[in-house]
Amino acid sequence: MLRFFRTVLVCTAFAGMTLAGAGCGGDAAAPNGNPTPTANPNSGTASSIVTQSAGALTFPPVNGYSGAISTPSVSSGAGATATVVVQTNLPSGLPALGGGLVYASVTLSNSVTFNGSPGFSINVPITPSGSYFIAFYDPTKSPAAWQLAALGPATFVGNTLIFAQTSTVTTLSSGVTYWFGLY
Repeated sequence: MLRFFRTVLVCTAFAGMTLAGAGCGGDAAAPNGNPTPTANPNSGTASSIVTQSAGALTFPPVNGYSGAISTPSVSSGAGATATVVVQTNLPSGLPALGGGLVYASVTLSNSVTFNGSPGFSINVPITPSGSYFIAFYDPTKSPAAWQLAALGPATFVGNTLIFAQTSTVTTLSSGVTYWFGLY
C-alpha cells in the first residue's frame, strides 16, 4: 500500500536525546553565549525514501503520542522522499477539526501512486475509549475541507489505536502537503 518509508527521522529524536542527555534546557547557554535551542515538544519531523514494497514510518514522540504510518506498495513514484511532520496543534491555515488530537502531514518530493491508502498505529497518552477516526485534508480539492472518517473507527490494543489500510488506490502529488488528523 503506501509502503514508503525507510526511516531517516533519527535527526529530530537524536537532537532531543542529545539535548536531554547533555542536561541542556531552553535557559542554558551554548559555549558561544547564545541560548541553546529547545526542541518543540508539540511537533516532530521524519523523512524517508518511498520504496516499491509495503512498509512503515515510525514518527517521533510528540506530547505523549507516537506511532507509525503503514504504507502500501507503490505502483509509481518509488524513490521519492517523504517528509512527515507530526504535531498536536491545529496546522496553520487549516479549518478546525472538531476533537482533533494529533495531526500528521505528508509531503513528497515526487508524485507517488500507492496501491491503497495508508494505515496508522498511534500510541496515545491515555487509555482510549469511545470511537476514534482519521480525517484526511487534501488541499488540492475544492472546496478544501477535512474528509471525516477517512479511516476508522480504530481498534484498540492497550493504549494503541489501529487504523487499517484500505484498498483505495491513492495518488499524492509532488510538493503538496496532505494532512491526516486523529479525532
